[in-house]
Amino acid sequence: MQKDESKATNDFKMLFNQLKTQIDTAVKQIAGTKTKMSASQQDENEAGDSLNAARKERTEDDKYLDDMKIMCSQKEDDYAHNTKLRQQYSRRLTRQLRS
Repeated sequence: MQKDESKATNDFKMLFNQLKTQIDTAVKQIAGTKTKMSASQQDENEAGDSLNAARKERTEDDKYLDDMKIMCSQKEDDYAHNTKLRQQYSRRLTRQLRS
């Protein structure tokens, strides 16, 4: 009977140690997973910040492009107008010189 109790106690201790080892391993895995999740979350946040910055920059670039198109269109109109004025002036001057 004492032998049976001793064997049962020994079996219990072995089972207890196995379970303790499994729990310790699981706790370490959970800690590692939490660390990876935290790093992933940080990477995601940084990527989101980078995306927002890129979107803001693109919006600014689009506005700059629109402003440049307007300015170029205005300069084109001014050039056409000035060319027309020069032609008219040249014609008047030519008429006056011929008269």
